[in-house]
Amino acid sequence: MKAIGAHPALLRVVSVTLVHANAQFTLFSYLVVAYRDTLGVSPPGLTALLSLNGLAGFVGNLAAGRIADRRGPALVIHAALLATASAFVPWIALFAVGSGPVGIAIAIVAAILWGAGNFASNSMQQVRLVNLAPTLSSVALDASAIYLGQFVGAAVGGPVLAHAGTDPASLALPWVGLPLFFVAIGVSVVAQRRIERLPVAVT
Repeated sequence: MKAIGAHPALLRVVSVTLVHANAQFTLFSYLVVAYRDTLGVSPPGLTALLSLNGLAGFVGNLAAGRIADRRGPALVIHAALLATASAFVPWIALFAVGSGPVGIAIAIVAAILWGAGNFASNSMQQVRLVNLAPTLSSVALDASAIYLGQFVGAAVGGPVLAHAGTDPASLALPWVGLPLFFVAIGVSVVAQRRIERLPVAVT
């Protein structure tokens, strides 16, 4: 643990995962509520949207791996974070449009962007950590940041949902999460610049 904390860039990279998970789970923890408020979605409809999110994640992971082989993981991470942030824009629009064919189309776009960006970012973060410090990084390190971010996101989203004062209350959730994605992108850019200044021997 001391070696992890002493590394000049490792915790900066891990913090990207933490902030990203926080941003997502302000909304994802209460996704059923948000879908109910916007689309009045049925259980089969919810299953279909979540399945689409997972399928987009699978395809996004495949594409991310191929691009990272040529361009490196950092570029993929930044693009994936931007894609996930972009998913919150149609989510905000979904509250204005509501149910109906247009609303369903918007929800599909959001699910695809969110799935593709989320899964690609998580996997490429792990690649970046292992490349940076193979003797210190592990799946558990990045996973711990994911779980902590999920906890913080849910802990933030709950009070927002209870006290937002918006109609519906879940309308406030994407507005809270969206700025955090750009914090994650900023942290990632700063971390990558730090990595690029490190001596090759630093692990």
